[in-house]
Amino acid sequence: MAAVYTKKESDGIHIRSMLIAMVVMVLVMLVVTVLSARNVKARYIEMSKASAGYIHTRDLIDELQDASDYLTERARVFVMTGEINQARDYVKELKETRRRENSIKGLSEALENEYNVAMLLQKALDESNRLCVQELHAMALVASAKDYDPVLLPEEVTSVRLGEHEISMTPEEKQQKAMELVFGSNYMLSKIAITAMRKRASNEAQSETYAHHEESTRGLWIAITTQRTCVVLLVLGTIFICVFLYLLVARPIHEFVESIKKQEKIKVSGAYEFRYLARTYNRIYDLNMENKTELIYKAEHDPLTHLLNRGAFDSLCGYLSTYSNPLALLMIDIDKFKQVNDTYGHQEGDAVIKLVAKLLSKSFFNGDYIVRYGGDEFLVFMNNIDESKAGLVERKIHQINWSLAEKGREQNRSLSISAGVSFSSKGYTPRMLADADAALYFVKEHGRGGMTFFGEKMVYKNSLENFID
Repeated sequence: MAAVYTKKESDGIHIRSMLIAMVVMVLVMLVVTVLSARNVKARYIEMSKASAGYIHTRDLIDELQDASDYLTERARVFVMTGEINQARDYVKELKETRRRENSIKGLSEALENEYNVAMLLQKALDESNRLCVQELHAMALVASAKDYDPVLLPEEVTSVRLGEHEISMTPEEKQQKAMELVFGSNYMLSKIAITAMRKRASNEAQSETYAHHEESTRGLWIAITTQRTCVVLLVLGTIFICVFLYLLVARPIHEFVESIKKQEKIKVSGAYEFRYLARTYNRIYDLNMENKTELIYKAEHDPLTHLLNRGAFDSLCGYLSTYSNPLALLMIDIDKFKQVNDTYGHQEGDAVIKLVAKLLSKSFFNGDYIVRYGGDEFLVFMNNIDESKAGLVERKIHQINWSLAEKGREQNRSLSISAGVSFSSKGYTPRMLADADAALYFVKEHGRGGMTFFGEKMVYKNSLENFID
């Protein structure tokens, strides 16, 4: 995964590479200018052939190494993971694609007069073939260790004959020996030898073609005589460079500034350096947003119950005052909470508060707002609730009290809440809080463990009256 991340982080054109490319482009334009000179046409063609031969030779040598490495990688992955597709890919490259053999054939044709190069490459191929036998042996060991059905494996793997000693090995020993065959020191020395032969052949082949290329280039530059044409080409090149710089440098900078002004994430574009900066900025931006969200949450929520706190209540009142819907406000108090703290300690008191908070959260819906208003006091705003739905509010309070009574009976003590309820026909008004408080006070005066609705004739409704002990 690290390699993938690096690749993603390093995409785009480096500014340094871009400048080098621009310089090369100017040089190419100068070469194009020279092409008009008849006396250098033959040399230019010769140089082009030499360049193509140099590149072709290098590519063929690289292809040989890549094919060998590909076989090694497939064999190693199969040995480590046992993935049958890896064995199939290995045999396909070995018997069908045959990039190594095709590269050797191409090099022999391109370097027909270079006996040393051909000999070195053939030795490299022979050594690679020897390793292929070793790799097939390792894959056969893994196939035997995992007891694969031969039908699923290529014939080249299943046809490998294992020695009697190897057959008698445990699966772990077979796996270990297979690992040694493709990762051991002898194997690595052979790979190093193959690479050394390839590099030596590459150096000799490229030395010859490079010398030819250099000779042609010198002849071409001597033929440059038309200053006016060079100036025209350079002007055109300058225009192209300006456009290129605008697309990869100037425009990304402008977009960066605009995004920063708008306090939004930056579009990843332009040269590598700008892409890197954009990603870094965006990561910091995301981190800041996460921290901001976390800080807002902590500022507005009670750490014990995770309900909205007193500070959030003030903001909530302002928000709900704009409502056009009817609203009910429940002021809830835990009965005899001080006695719980004094008798059982503050830790048990906190547990009771958390229990009540949990029951409130389960009883009211997403459109409702629950607030821990004080130590043992809670407020609940119920949206779209008016006097006609008073029965719903009453049932919720009674159900909570029944749950608390059941819990209290298990702990051999009394647990209950009292609630006062007020209504508003249109959003929140400051009067609601006072009315709910007055209703709660009425309940406390008449026995606790129940609720009432604020009004001229308030009636105490005992939740525990019908509770079966």
